[in-house]
Amino acid sequence: MANGNGKKKKKRWIIVTVSLVGVIIIVLVVTAMTRGGAKIDPSKLAKVEKGDLAKSVVATGKITPIVKTDIKSKASGIVKKWYVDAGERVTLDAAIAKLYSTDTCVAVAQSAVDLCAPESGADDHPAAVRFRDAKACQIYEGTNQIQRVVIARHLLRD
Repeated sequence: MANGNGKKKKKRWIIVTVSLVGVIIIVLVVTAMTRGGAKIDPSKLAKVEKGDLAKSVVATGKITPIVKTDIKSKASGIVKKWYVDAGERVTLDAAIAKLYSTDTCVAVAQSAVDLCAPESGADDHPAAVRFRDAKACQIYEGTNQIQRVVIARHLLRD
């Protein structure tokens, strides 16, 4: 008899434990469902209507970078050999050098403006100043389009 009584107590203990765990789970689920969650400011909510999706979104605010980095470059070197004599015409080489250097300068300045956006929209922002200067370099000493024509003429002549 003692053996049968022990099995009944063990079975009853398991049933009570499972029932208690079930009640705790139900209480937790009901509590989670009745909580409202975080309250959202009504000014940040919009009414939803059935219709076409919006094609553009305008947002205002300020994006701040996690890390600020200064971008600098320095080039130096020693001229070991002159490939032309004094007074010799170097039209093609000068056109290629100007075209390549100004296009590279504009690309780097544009990257700096993109990296600093939206602050770089101000006229006095350093990236905006560098970009304006770089664009001006494409015009001084002949526009880049003229340099392309000079290069094409030399290529067609040769």
